[in-house]
Amino acid sequence: MVGHTSFSAINNTAAEAALVWVDGDNNREVTYATLQPGKSIQQETFDGHTWRLRAPPEEMAELVFRAEAESPQTLRVGGEVAAAAGQDANVH
Repeated sequence: MVGHTSFSAINNTAAEAALVWVDGDNNREVTYATLQPGKSIQQETFDGHTWRLRAPPEEMAELVFRAEAESPQTLRVGGEVAAAAGQDANVH
């Protein structure tokens, strides 16, 4: 059974950042929001979904949800990247 969850996305850069969902079937990206510098958004999703937060020129954070995740998750680009226990959040 797929569980419902949510996460916070935070843009700590001086540029706009795009919050994108990655379609697991064909790796297609779907933009859900554009975050202005210093802004954040609460995004609802389902366990197992992959999200990316991108800001130019090359900064990207990625968070992959796991079914056992029940604590708050944060996806942050620019500055320090934070994640809840058991979550992956990486800047590439």
